[in-house]
Amino acid sequence: MAPWSIPAYLALTVLLLEVALVLRRGADRYRGYLALLVGDLALVAWVVHGERFTRDSGGPTVELIGSTLACVLLVLVPSLLDRLARRAIGRERFDLAARWASLKELLVPGKASAAEHEFYAQIARARAGRIDEVIRDLRTRLVDAEPPEDELIQERIVTMLVFARRWREAAMQFENHIGDPIGRFPGLAVQMVRVYGELGDLDRAAQVVERLESAAGGLEPGLEAVLLQARLQLLAYAGAANAVERLLGLAPLERMSPRMHSFFRGVARARAGLDGGDPAVTPLPEGSLPEPLARFLEGVAERAAIDVRAVAAAAASPWPPVTVALIVANLIGFALFALLLGDSDSVDNLVRGGASFHPAVRAGEWWRLWIAMFLHGGWMHIVFNLYGLYLLGRLVEPILGGPRFLVIYCVAGLVGNLLSVFNPNPQAVFSIGASGAVLGIMGALMVALLLRRGAWPESWRRNLLWNLGVLLLIQIYLGWVMPITDNYAHVGGLIGGALATVALMPGRPSRRRFGARSALTATALLALAVSAGWSLVSLARERPAETMARLPRARMDVGPISIEAPLGSERVPAKPADWPGEEILVDRAGGVQVAPHLTPLPRAPGAAGPATLDELLRGCMERDVEAIERESRVRGPSATLEAASAPPVDGWSAAAQARPGHEGTLYLYYARPEGAGQALVLELNYEGDLAHTAVAADEIRRLLGSVRIAQPTTN
Repeated sequence: MAPWSIPAYLALTVLLLEVALVLRRGADRYRGYLALLVGDLALVAWVVHGERFTRDSGGPTVELIGSTLACVLLVLVPSLLDRLARRAIGRERFDLAARWASLKELLVPGKASAAEHEFYAQIARARAGRIDEVIRDLRTRLVDAEPPEDELIQERIVTMLVFARRWREAAMQFENHIGDPIGRFPGLAVQMVRVYGELGDLDRAAQVVERLESAAGGLEPGLEAVLLQARLQLLAYAGAANAVERLLGLAPLERMSPRMHSFFRGVARARAGLDGGDPAVTPLPEGSLPEPLARFLEGVAERAAIDVRAVAAAAASPWPPVTVALIVANLIGFALFALLLGDSDSVDNLVRGGASFHPAVRAGEWWRLWIAMFLHGGWMHIVFNLYGLYLLGRLVEPILGGPRFLVIYCVAGLVGNLLSVFNPNPQAVFSIGASGAVLGIMGALMVALLLRRGAWPESWRRNLLWNLGVLLLIQIYLGWVMPITDNYAHVGGLIGGALATVALMPGRPSRRRFGARSALTATALLALAVSAGWSLVSLARERPAETMARLPRARMDVGPISIEAPLGSERVPAKPADWPGEEILVDRAGGVQVAPHLTPLPRAPGAAGPATLDELLRGCMERDVEAIERESRVRGPSATLEAASAPPVDGWSAAAQARPGHEGTLYLYYARPEGAGQALVLELNYEGDLAHTAVAADEIRRLLGSVRIAQPTTN
């Protein structure tokens, strides 16, 4: 996989996800933005399809740079501008927020961005004393507006009246044209609690809070802050200074801005007639609260304290213990492999390190399915997998509990690696990584969301299922276009995680007997622990030479030559063919390509007899040098091959050469006489440092020792 392909695949993933999210929000509101996204997505797909990643000089192509920068501008920069605008609003710099929104509108053209920019600009104008002008413009637009735009304009008018502190006008506008904001405008409900509080109408303020509380189950988790703020508003305007002080002293609310702290305390103390209150707020007459309202306020304070403490408890442990343990285990496996073995591109090291070596697994080394889950092929590989594990683990582990989560993770990883072993793609020989297990956690979350309907806010549940489905489709698509990605492991992990969740998830009607699920979980943990321990022992006893020797082999005919190679090897035509009708035997297990030739011995220049085997091999070496020079189109020392040593094999003459600047690439040449005036020549190409190990030498001897003439030949 070319290094410069990584940004292209990342951009492809981000753009696919962003397009799906925009379609979910409403394509009509983001029509221009969607067109830009689709255009950049087409450009990135063209780069990926044509593998236009690297220039001849080694740097990234112009197409890759342009498409990746466009992805950053279209997806990442608007998100940054959003944060800057929100920060400006928190500091009441509405003019600055409007400028950030105008920049975002350039990158994200559409009705939604235009409306956001217009809103910030209107607030900035109102802050500058032009509130009447803003309201007049809104009411003018309202004349020709149709649903749902008219509702948005009415909400905007109420917001502007609240901002101008025209409380009674805001209340009248709200009651006459909006009425119930809970469904579409929950943020407006908080403003109306303040409006009624300023007007002294605590009964209406309490009614708004009561409607928010009754609808809390239908609010998305992010809108819980709306309910908390409404409760604080009501308690402050009711003069419940002690309750407000207790709430503001709880951990999550301690991080609230000093301005908000000062506002709530000042209003509460002023309404209660205490010193240090806001002098602009009129105190409530003593005993003016009716008993039903007083009891409701006590309940509001208790419920708010419970919710805030629940948030604090959840925030106190952002790292679920089993998720943390699995992340640490993956990091340990990655570090041990790197320290003890080094190069993960080496077949020898992958076999020794316990990777899922498919021919070996099929030959009986099932313990590799365990070890492969904790090995990774580089920093990029492990970072992506562990980031996915962290994000999904934080959601799934609290739902299912640590023991069940661990069982589902392990089962998903094992099933994914097992399915990968039977991948029909002949190039799929090794697999490593936790991606199958991570996809299993995604499957577990999807099953939980489907089977526990009603346990979460419905809109949040549907949105999360939609996003998970989109991510899954993108993952499958990337596995299809990226040869290095193993879709069999991903799909197997997803299926394994989903089925394990169906069997273990609490509350399934198929298992009503008390303790049955716990017993099943405990039994599964015990079985997994025993098999994992046996796998570690097997890893400690692993000898790559023995593994390679026990692989099942089959005899294959390559032209007139018969060679015994590991099962899964294949014949492919040479590109370009150096010999007429040449075929190559690709030994995937050994990581070697073998080109056998039966050729007459040419006459040596100026000699009466045929050339020697050494002269024949020298001609093969010179032909490879010329081929490399043609490919690179560069004449000179950098395009030549250097002499190297070849593992000796009895009965064969040998030669070797290596390519400078391509560490681990070795070209091997073997020849032996075959009848009168003929020679059998085998050219072997190794990619990776396997060629320098004893295991590689053993595989070479097995291949050459099995060579036979499959078809009779004539001189």
